[in-house]
Parts: sequence; structure tokens; C-alpha cells
Amino acid sequence: MADEVKEVVKGDGYALANIEGIGEGYGFRKIRSALEVTAFGINAIVIPAGYETGAHSHERQEETYFVHRGQIELRIGDGSRHRLGPGGIARVAPATVRWRQGWLCRARRRLPRGARRRR
Repeated sequence: MADEVKEVVKGDGYALANIEGIGEGYGFRKIRSALEVTAFGINAIVIPAGYETGAHSHERQEETYFVHRGQIELRIGDGSRHRLGPGGIARVAPATVRWRQGWLCRARRRLPRGARRRR
């Protein structure tokens, strides 16, 4: 059996990594650059419990959220609130205003995958 990937591994036509191997502490993990993704944007964010991001939207970038560990609350500009736990997934249209807040006492991972909408 092969060893578990901990750091970035690149080969001819592929790249592998572990989120822990491309950053430490809270904040963004630049998955796109680490794995040399060219077709769309993808990052991981480690959010501490209780931290809330500011409201934001985008002109053209749709976002998809995946919660790897812990929980987040996603608040939408229409006033709705949604809690996502491990395995939770959400898609948010570019112009939709959204906020995120970390829950629980441990860090959680969120993988926003953003791609521009084709016109």
C-alpha cells in the first residue's frame, strides 16, 4: 500500500496534496497554485470557531462550499441562515450576498471552488 500524501506531489499530468501540507494556522490554503489548477479557482479556508467573514458577493464568480470538518453557518442576503456540518455542500450565485461564520471549538475546512460563469 502506498504512503499517505502529506505534502504536494506532482507528476506528469497530476498533482496531489493534503490541506495540512499547503499551509498552517487559520486562513486560506492556495490549492489552485499548489496543484497548478488552471480550469477554475479552488481554495481551502480554515475558519476558527466564532469567526465571521464580512458580507460579500462577486461580479462573475460562482462559489461552491464544502465543509470538511466542524460546522459553518452560511447566511444569505435574503435573510436565510443555513448550518452546514461535515460533508455539507452549498452553491452560491455570483451576485448573491453571503456571510460565513465558524461553529464549534475546533477549526473547520471550507473548500470554495469558484469558476466564472460562462456567458
